[in-house]
Amino acid sequence: MLKNLKVIELGGAGPVPYCGMLLADYGADVIRIDRADGDPHQDQPGNIMMRGKRFIGIDLKDPAGLDIVKKLIGSADIVLDSFRPGVLERLGLDPEQLLQTVPWLVFARMSGWGQTGPMARAPGHDINYLALCGALHGIGDADRPPPPPIAYVGDMGGGAILAFAVLSAATSARATGQGRIVDASIYEAAMLLAGPFHALAQTGGWSDTRATNAIDGSAPFYRCYACADGRYVAVGALEDQFFAKLLELLELPESYMATRWDTAVWPKLTEEIAGRFGTKSRDDWVSDVATAACVSPVLTLAESMEHPQITERDSFVPIAGVRQPRPFAGLCETPGAPPTPAAYAREILSEAGYEQSQIERLSRSGTVLL
Repeated sequence: MLKNLKVIELGGAGPVPYCGMLLADYGADVIRIDRADGDPHQDQPGNIMMRGKRFIGIDLKDPAGLDIVKKLIGSADIVLDSFRPGVLERLGLDPEQLLQTVPWLVFARMSGWGQTGPMARAPGHDINYLALCGALHGIGDADRPPPPPIAYVGDMGGGAILAFAVLSAATSARATGQGRIVDASIYEAAMLLAGPFHALAQTGGWSDTRATNAIDGSAPFYRCYACADGRYVAVGALEDQFFAKLLELLELPESYMATRWDTAVWPKLTEEIAGRFGTKSRDDWVSDVATAACVSPVLTLAESMEHPQITERDSFVPIAGVRQPRPFAGLCETPGAPPTPAAYAREILSEAGYEQSQIERLSRSGTVLL
């Protein structure tokens, strides 16, 4: 669907390569530029964010390497920048100047804190961005520090939002011929994901005190419970019909229907539900009644790939020898096994107008990694 879109991805980790992966999944030609002294085997099977991309290692401090990058950008629609603010300008790749020569270009800059503000050049990681935007505070038990939710929210969520933003900008650029610089940040992406709760907190619909809301782990009918084998089930019986099924599944009194929203009853009900789930193993609780009560097994990553719902829909597909979550069915193309890194580099340089003799010289000088 994005076959006519050319994307240059400038190194980095986290949201930018995730964004590039999504664009490649949908057919865009994504060329990732890494350091010339970097890993020549970035297409290793476990590196899911390299799938569908071509890549080349270039020494950006070498004028010849910088010339290659500028030629590649000159024929691109989108550039994805993952460097800290100021780095590209020091290298000679000022986005403002590049837009003067490539006016249709969408130059998307994704950093932790954005290009401006007092923290623009400060270091940080996913946990820091979630902490600052208010998202981390609402996660976890009330009597413990908030646990970091891996990197699902800031890095991967930020990459998905970035993909939407650059495609919107690219659509406008194709219609008007005028590109733009997209100044994106991971913390603002996480803040956007937490936006509904920011609004609810200001209008009385959400308590900023952790574990006091219906869907943050305080309600006995919306949380996880340990089973007899030490594994867990997830309960999401928010609506009355699901809660009634939960009482049926656990053989608890129907009188709880009348008091289910009484927070004073929640500790006792939580204890009773926990006691029931603790009498059998996780898999012993899986049944039609459990499914009807919005009770699900908490699966490991490996277990999830074998669940009937996932296998029936081929939600995981083998790519380069590793089973990976596939792009949405019917909307994109699943990439196959990639060629070798050297083949990528030669192909990219040849398309940019370099002769084979020039490519060999660039390789011998260390400007390009082959």
